[in-house]
Amino acid sequence: MKKDVLNKLNFFNKFKTKRKNSILSIFLEKNCLFFHIPKTAGISVSKSLFGDVKWGHRSVAFYKTYYGEDTFNSLYKFCFVRNPYKRLFSAYTFLKQGGINNQDLEFSKSYLKEYINFNEFILKGLERKEIMNWVHFKPQYTFICDENDKVVMDFIGKVENLKTDFNTVCKHLNIKSELQMLNKSKIIKNEFSEEIKTIIKLKYQKDFNLFYPDL
Repeated sequence: MKKDVLNKLNFFNKFKTKRKNSILSIFLEKNCLFFHIPKTAGISVSKSLFGDVKWGHRSVAFYKTYYGEDTFNSLYKFCFVRNPYKRLFSAYTFLKQGGINNQDLEFSKSYLKEYINFNEFILKGLERKEIMNWVHFKPQYTFICDENDKVVMDFIGKVENLKTDFNTVCKHLNIKSELQMLNKSKIIKNEFSEEIKTIIKLKYQKDFNLFYPDL
């Protein structure tokens, strides 16, 4: 138990000693927290608002522990979500093309190589715990809910309304910025059969209920 506590303290101390222009310091300066859900235009939003600072996909629990409850609650928390059908197809295509780093590439080789197309991946791959636990395939709500499964965002933008919702965030933060469209996956047209849509909806039911109840 003591070892776990020490490991956590060392982990957070490592971040606290980072240079002042880290994303964690920038969030405090801007009085906000951006929750980057994979495959929801997060790189475009992050670079447009905060500059060329790489960070990743952190949880509510991480930020609460790092900043403390009071500071966490005081920050303007926002994220962007995406149609779950299209997000899943985008994530699959992105990883099949090699992803963005060596970890993505190794994951793709280990777990996606056997599926010849998206439909086969849905029919067989979504049953595998290793796939559903990979960051790109985790349901969107898991990135923005607290320990009680409550969404803690002040604003949830949508990729389908990206420019308008991005401007809403800029206005709230009093930031003048043009949205840069970065890291766009190659667009491959895909029509989802009713069977495929049903499987996806069952796996990502909470995302549909919370963000896209009309789909």
